[in-house]
Amino acid sequence: MSSVKGFFFDIGGVIVHADMDRWMLIGAGLLQSSPTAVRREVLALVPDLERGKIDTQRFWKQVGENLWRAGQGRPPEGDECRWLWRDTMRATAKLDEDMLTFCWNLSKRGYTVAALSNTIIDHVKVLHDLGAYQPFRPCVLSCQVGLRKPEKEIYKLAAQLAKLRPKQCLLVDDREDNCEGARSAGWQAVHFASPTQLLVDLRKLGLLKG
Repeated sequence: MSSVKGFFFDIGGVIVHADMDRWMLIGAGLLQSSPTAVRREVLALVPDLERGKIDTQRFWKQVGENLWRAGQGRPPEGDECRWLWRDTMRATAKLDEDMLTFCWNLSKRGYTVAALSNTIIDHVKVLHDLGAYQPFRPCVLSCQVGLRKPEKEIYKLAAQLAKLRPKQCLLVDDREDNCEGARSAGWQAVHFASPTQLLVDLRKLGLLKG
């Protein structure tokens, strides 16, 4: 019999789907750079943004300065990039209603159903207003706790907040490195590919019947 008492769901790519390439294309235009160069600088700095260590204004200023030093762009003028993350999410985010229903049903069956997400402040409000966090207690969001997946400490914190032991926790995430981080912390994990595949994987673990 499975020891799992709590399901922890990633949000982006599992519960919510959005066209985040839009920020790259718009940002490239604003910073007079190429999408490839913008993506490179963003990926280098986004961990600190997801941990809440820097704010959006400072983040885009640093991205622009790095591009400028590399001869591949310029810093933003004023706050022209300030709302880029927020507006992209607001314009393109779509909830997977079937996944939300699945999460509600798990909760009705007595499981703890929580969120464990690497995210940024600009996205949290948009997703809250969209209803993306409604089924989840607790919601462990990287920008609020100062930790991010796949760091071991965030799994430890999430289990503590849910009042569960590590072996009672299962992560559903669309990134394999985050799943590996969970396993290293003593959790179980399922690499999310689709809702259909998730059901198959959970049945293999003995967590669903049929």
